[in-house]
Amino acid sequence: MSEATPPPWLVSAKAIRQCDPTALAELSGAFSEAGVLVVRAACAPAVCAACLDAVNQRKASGSAVYTPIHEPALREEQLLEPLGAVRRALLAVAASCGAVLSQRVGPDAELCELSAITSEPGAAPQRQHADTTLEPWVLEDGSDASDTSDASDTSDASEEAEDRSNGGADEQASAGRRAARRRGTRDRRAAEMYFEAVAPMVTAFVALRDISVAMGPTRVWPGTHAAAWHCRLLNLDAAATSEALRLRRSFDCDVRQGDCVLMDSRLWHCGGANQSDARRTLLVASFLSRDGHPPYGSTYSLLEHLTGQLTLGGLMREAEAEAEADVGAAAGVGAKRVACEERDSPVKRVHLVSNEV
Repeated sequence: MSEATPPPWLVSAKAIRQCDPTALAELSGAFSEAGVLVVRAACAPAVCAACLDAVNQRKASGSAVYTPIHEPALREEQLLEPLGAVRRALLAVAASCGAVLSQRVGPDAELCELSAITSEPGAAPQRQHADTTLEPWVLEDGSDASDTSDASDTSDASEEAEDRSNGGADEQASAGRRAARRRGTRDRRAAEMYFEAVAPMVTAFVALRDISVAMGPTRVWPGTHAAAWHCRLLNLDAAATSEALRLRRSFDCDVRQGDCVLMDSRLWHCGGANQSDARRTLLVASFLSRDGHPPYGSTYSLLEHLTGQLTLGGLMREAEAEAEADVGAAAGVGAKRVACEERDSPVKRVHLVSNEV
């Protein structure tokens, strides 16, 4: 992420807290357009370190619960309880990123995933994928989703006229191209209509330690959460998908400890090959809007008893209350310290008469 000119979807947590409504709307617009937003310093390093220790201890104890993940060899996803250090990290995400998340999924969005993704040294790269996508029937039934009276009709007419002028030599090939274009238009319209009806889902990936390029950071392709990209990529094999995405600009999220990558669940991405000697671990928290039906394809990596129990707004309020309590406690400690200093100082009353002449 070492850009000379930072992209509009790279921001600090402090900048988000200082956003006025206009700036917040602009930032949310950049997020909606790119499908990704990198938030610097979203979680304190000490909280991240404690969270990482909790994940590793649970793994070592043999009591961890896991869920399926793409390319599982040397890669795993551990389901987490929102307790202790994990909850503190979750509250940090709500406090630092909640304003942007609320713009996208709403304050009543449910926590639908809470896990830790680990990539061990030697892990192979994942195939490019989106966590949520189109249900198979959308493209199969795309011909029924909308009419075809659009600009392609004009193009069809001009091609037919050209065929006649050429004596019809290319008529069969041209007819095939026209049919493919109409089918592509119908598929795109069907996909757009489907995505409009689906509840938005956003995932926060928090780096629990510094992530170097050698550790195989998450690679993202901004803008590929659009329906047109899903129409184009879903029916391709791995090689063709890689080639199609190779021509589009991508970014590796080699971020620092405490940085958070917010990602639209439809964005195409993948974990890289871990060529280092260190384990890469990300805290994962996804929030699902109540506006629409749940998206297709997600593993919904959440312990069953947590379903429907936590909301973005609730976590934001809890984080705010804790911050206020911390400020109050700090003020109390400061006042106590001043009182002690005044009690113990031999010149504690000099300031009361220092203005006398």
